[in-house]
Amino acid sequence: MTNKPGMGVIISSNAAGTLAALIGHLRVPSGVYDPIGESLLVNAPWAQTISPDLVDDTWHKIDTHPEIAQNIREISAEALNAVGYFSRVDKIDGRDVQFFAWQLSLSGQVFIRIIALQDADATTGTGVLISPQPVLVVERDGGLRFSNKAAEQAALEMGLPGALSLTKPSGQRALIEDGENIADWDDIRTVHYGQRIYQWQRMPLPTQDAIALFGQERTREESYRRALEHAVHGIIDLAADGTLTSVNEEAATLFGYDNVRELRQAYIANSEKFYARAEDLRDLRRDLVSGAGIQARDIEMRRQDGSQLWVRINATEIRGEGGSLLGYSVTVTDITKSRQAEYDLRRRQERYRALVQTAGSVILFLDSEGRILEYNRECEWTFGFSWMEAAGAEFL
Repeated sequence: MTNKPGMGVIISSNAAGTLAALIGHLRVPSGVYDPIGESLLVNAPWAQTISPDLVDDTWHKIDTHPEIAQNIREISAEALNAVGYFSRVDKIDGRDVQFFAWQLSLSGQVFIRIIALQDADATTGTGVLISPQPVLVVERDGGLRFSNKAAEQAALEMGLPGALSLTKPSGQRALIEDGENIADWDDIRTVHYGQRIYQWQRMPLPTQDAIALFGQERTREESYRRALEHAVHGIIDLAADGTLTSVNEEAATLFGYDNVRELRQAYIANSEKFYARAEDLRDLRRDLVSGAGIQARDIEMRRQDGSQLWVRINATEIRGEGGSLLGYSVTVTDITKSRQAEYDLRRRQERYRALVQTAGSVILFLDSEGRILEYNRECEWTFGFSWMEAAGAEFL
């Protein structure tokens, strides 16, 4: 099913629904313009204050609304040529309204996001909107007044319906709750969105009785920190049900795959083939679910070509602020060389003991105090005592 807002363009129903959700919850006049089909979608505040003849949540051909057509076309043209934001001030019913516009890519098409700010919002908007980091302007009751391009883009990348969802992360305390004392809010709040991690800082906006939240993604820094802590060769993230959600490039290389996508597909299709013993996989899953955790556990696994791979696994839970389980962070360290060295040492020791035991001469080893440590068969025949009887006895 498609929605045709204008000639020469077809917007999929999924894209149309995403755009409607993106602006529908905002409390300032907001719109999305399709520069190819020359159609405009607006939210309720826009319909109420900017263009009363428009109906919210409906695509409108701007040719049929000459009172806004020229302004929208001009704003769109400037935004398409701008690297970041374009802004201008227009008179609407005798009032100064500052329009901000930027490009929004969705489903292979470029749209123009437009918001209209007045009074204190216009003053705040200039500083807030141009930030390269996600910014949310949130009212005391938790409603989202407006957000910037970076916040909307982050929400869409995470599969969220809009920037408002950033303020209400799944399984965690909302960034702003109705009735919350803003003075008690933490200076920095760390939030998990699936496997992505953001830190939010607040800045009160007294003139608007609201708060600006500035976000900074810390996913990469957190991955580096985990890698340094465990000297890992791979980082694997699991959902709460144990489903593989992400791996890093080092993990793909470790298991002999050309890229992350191939590793994920192979593991999802048949996770058992990665383990030398099926019971190891069952034990790992059991201990994760039970909350026992996994600390420095050595597991024999298999690379893509079937060769042996020994790894040391550490797994920690990722929990939201409310205590709900969001998933697991698993670090994998390649210990194949050290395990092979241990194996080679044992083999040499076994061969040496075999030679000692089968030697035709009396061979025994004493500790520093003259007590018997090793005692071969020739000693047993010569002295008449078994090794069990002689072990620990003083030789002299």
